[in-house]
Amino acid sequence: MWWRQKPRGCRLAKGLGSARPVEYRGADRGVREMNILEVEEVSRIRPSPREGGKLRSDEVDGRRRSSRRKFPVGLGADLFAATAGEEVHGVPARGYVLSSAVEEIARDGRHVVGHLRDAFMKHPDMLPGFPPGGGVAGAERAAWRVFSVWLLKRVADPSERDLSLASAQAWFDGGSPPPSEIAFWSRADRLSLPRLKAMSKKRGIRELLPYILESHGPGSRLSVMRDPTTQVARSRKKEAGVFYTPPDVAEFMVAGALRDGGPVPTALDPAVGTGVFLRAVLNAMRASGRGGNSYDLALARLFGCDIDPMALDGAATVILADVIGDAMKRVSTPGEAWLAIRANLRTCDALLIDPSPSKSRPKGRITLAELYPEASDGFDLIIGNPPYADIGPRSDIPALASTFKTIEACPRGTADLYPAFVEQMTRLAKPDAAGALVLPLSIACNSSPQFRACRRFIAGQKGTWRFAFFDRQPHALFGEDVKTRNAVVFRRGGSARALETGPMRKWRGAERRDMFRRIDYTPIACDISTGIPKLHGAPQAAAWEKMSAETRRLADVAYEFGSTTLDAMRSASSTAVFVSPTAYNFLGVARSRGFRAGRDEVLSTNPLLRVDCATEQDADAVYAILSGNYAFWWWHVTGDGFHVGRSALKNLPVGGLFAEAASRDRLADLGRKIWNQSMLNPVRSLNRGRVSYAFSAQNAPELRSDVDELVLKALGLPDALVDELSEFNQNITAARLLAPAVTGKGEKSA
Repeated sequence: MWWRQKPRGCRLAKGLGSARPVEYRGADRGVREMNILEVEEVSRIRPSPREGGKLRSDEVDGRRRSSRRKFPVGLGADLFAATAGEEVHGVPARGYVLSSAVEEIARDGRHVVGHLRDAFMKHPDMLPGFPPGGGVAGAERAAWRVFSVWLLKRVADPSERDLSLASAQAWFDGGSPPPSEIAFWSRADRLSLPRLKAMSKKRGIRELLPYILESHGPGSRLSVMRDPTTQVARSRKKEAGVFYTPPDVAEFMVAGALRDGGPVPTALDPAVGTGVFLRAVLNAMRASGRGGNSYDLALARLFGCDIDPMALDGAATVILADVIGDAMKRVSTPGEAWLAIRANLRTCDALLIDPSPSKSRPKGRITLAELYPEASDGFDLIIGNPPYADIGPRSDIPALASTFKTIEACPRGTADLYPAFVEQMTRLAKPDAAGALVLPLSIACNSSPQFRACRRFIAGQKGTWRFAFFDRQPHALFGEDVKTRNAVVFRRGGSARALETGPMRKWRGAERRDMFRRIDYTPIACDISTGIPKLHGAPQAAAWEKMSAETRRLADVAYEFGSTTLDAMRSASSTAVFVSPTAYNFLGVARSRGFRAGRDEVLSTNPLLRVDCATEQDADAVYAILSGNYAFWWWHVTGDGFHVGRSALKNLPVGGLFAEAASRDRLADLGRKIWNQSMLNPVRSLNRGRVSYAFSAQNAPELRSDVDELVLKALGLPDALVDELSEFNQNITAARLLAPAVTGKGEKSA
């Protein structure tokens, strides 16, 4: 049968066989036994120079029903070099939402896939030898494969008008269909051509190719607001930890990981999805002028794994789209090149890979040499976007706990999955390798045992670790359809141990490119097990180191940290201070007072933090401290940029502020003055008939600086830090790009 024939120049070979089974539970919560190594009927084949030109097959496939992969990135051009006004597809900007741009093309594509799936279900004899399998899953995968071939041809030759599925397939396989199959393809084209023509008129297919080939469909925060029926897809993506990763994020991570140059790296993406980060790595290699033929480079240097074989099919298409010209200098047909690239992409759970055999090998695990013989001693670069989801119910959690410190700390299905990928970034790498992962902000500030274990693991590894942090407002790293706070973690292997951090950055849409260019790092020397401080410059790092050693904290002044409500504040003791449990541009701090709700309104019953002090004088002083720039900076450095917890308040260093009556009295006087000004302009919010109030001390800048001066003096910190904290507060509140960090020599970083 025509399109199922092997490409010219290839021969079929036997696979590796099966490994021991592991029990998996997918999204449907059904359980079945399956092999981590399930050999497909048609192997992925590419010529091997080590075998004298003979063709080999070593693809191994293990399938899980649920997908925990990430959305892709990737772009064929350097996004940071784009000039003003140049059209760059995929990069979030004001008025440009990535998921919306993708949907302009992908909605027609999914209709085409639907027609093809139904056709394959009706004519199962037309299912190809690759991908294997029948039923709905086999028909769905075959349909996406045919559609991806059309997209590949569209990218390779944009000038061809009215490109049909049959002609694209003929180009891909190097032959025309036999007479017995013409009717099938004619009907498929008749149903699909209107949609294909519509897609042909869209711009950005090449750049958005990884997103178009993502099979979940629309399901973002914005898509649900526009079309509630997409909530199902959104829920499925959230459960699987699937998010779009914009292309400029991938470019930034590759540039940061490969900042020192060096030989062309062998790269692994352990949650490759549809190949975004591998595409960005390839782009960086080509831009550097290294590697020669880009197709040869892809075969020799780009590797990935994922639990979703259909995503890997898309990844092979994405990579081939970028090297198709060079590929045709080496092989007879695009299909042959596709199979060779697909051989580097293995269907496997990355957490089941070990760097080398162990004496007591747990059930179902596989070694790096078995999976990737080309990188048996480890990879030069491990990069990607691991799933933001829990581990889920699976039978091998005890084995995972014996392998990963981060799972040992929480050996349950509710444990987060991505900390184990941080461990894999070092386990599967060479000693001097580089790495980069984009993660949730919880890597820095979550206090649960699993995240403490992850940070202890990082601190215990040799090499340099760098952390870049990103807020979600006014704009977010993943764009407006996925509002998350994130961290990008870099690692460079070496004999020494070093940690470098940065602030949690805010920016506006038009400043995004400049924001990436300005990112710099501040060396720190502290215990990060309780959290990674988000610091900017040597003065802040020095202050942090001194404050970390301070034993006198706010908990020594206040005797109780509880909770209350707005309504209860009316009759609360004058020795209490109240703090809103969430914050953004200011900490909502208040003293006792009453509130009124309007007609058809009620006061919010959301709990407030309550800090009880011994005397009214102490309460005024505590209010002053919490209203200052110092407390806001402390919260921003230690927290997640939104929640205000008891531990952040209790652990606030205060030094000897309350040891001397004069300092305490001066602080209390400032607190009363700030409160009198804050009461004049309460921030009133109404949500579904429930009224809440917050009070900002932003309109008392001089008084707040006076407070900071007293606090910093008590902590033994320099007066110059007063102005720095004030400037920090202003920059964060206005979402300004930060100036270069000051180094230890008093200079600003490049």
